[in-house]
Amino acid sequence: MWCRHLCPVNGVFSLLAKLAPLHYHTDKGAWEDYNRQVRQGEAVRHAAPNCAPLIPLKQLDSASDCHMCSRCSGYKNAMHLEARKPGSELITPSRDRPASIWEFVLLIFGLLGVAIGAFHWSASPWFVQLKQAAAVWLVNHDLMWPLETTAPWWILTNYPGQNDVFNLLDGAVLIGYILATGLVMGFLLSGCLALTNRLLGAWSWPRLWHLAYALIPLGGLGVFLGLSTTTVSLLRGDGLRMLWANDARAALLIACSAWCLSLGWKILGRYASGVRRLSALGGVALAIGVVLAAWWLMFWGW
Repeated sequence: MWCRHLCPVNGVFSLLAKLAPLHYHTDKGAWEDYNRQVRQGEAVRHAAPNCAPLIPLKQLDSASDCHMCSRCSGYKNAMHLEARKPGSELITPSRDRPASIWEFVLLIFGLLGVAIGAFHWSASPWFVQLKQAAAVWLVNHDLMWPLETTAPWWILTNYPGQNDVFNLLDGAVLIGYILATGLVMGFLLSGCLALTNRLLGAWSWPRLWHLAYALIPLGGLGVFLGLSTTTVSLLRGDGLRMLWANDARAALLIACSAWCLSLGWKILGRYASGVRRLSALGGVALAIGVVLAAWWLMFWGW
């Protein structure tokens, strides 16, 4: 119940699971055939497996909610671990779990917005300039308490022994910077996808939610790149030069962008063809470009 409904990162895992090359799938024909055999006394009824996230097993055709615990493997001779083309669930979403506004918001404003802001601030000169401007304003107005007040380590960084302490001003500017980045990235990407949606014809909200799926690989890669910056910094601190790190990042971003463009082309193929499909691909490419620009700033621009 925690993992399915309460875990704060469950939504992220749910999105990234759609890229999985393996998934448990229910063959509904085999399911019904087994039930028929049970009714006719040709097979023995077995207790349902203990599915931790409480998935309706007969309808299982999406990897999003599945924990891959294997308890259901072989159930009614209808449930098996199967290979599939990575990203196939993005192109053809599950009928029981179509693209939704919540997934759109989580991906566009979360993974590609707030998450990028959380990784950006430590390298951003804009963050430093904003904090300095705020500090000058506070000093000029004789408001010193935000500069002198700290919080416990479990709220804000507070390690005096390592000379690493955040005051309330640091925390406020940090949160503001992350949220502002999330909003800017979210609205820019939403605009690109809205343009794509409009180029495909009459406006459709479900189609807009589906178009966002093309950016899921970049969302997942962004989390990896952002978290790996700490690893790279620690290794450099231990004397490893890591001169290849930025080249590896560039290669990953290029490869992932090509995959997103390919997914976008295939998703667009479900709604249009010919010139309309090709023109709409420009909107997807523009959205990919916005994400790449954000990572370019962090690793090369600044």
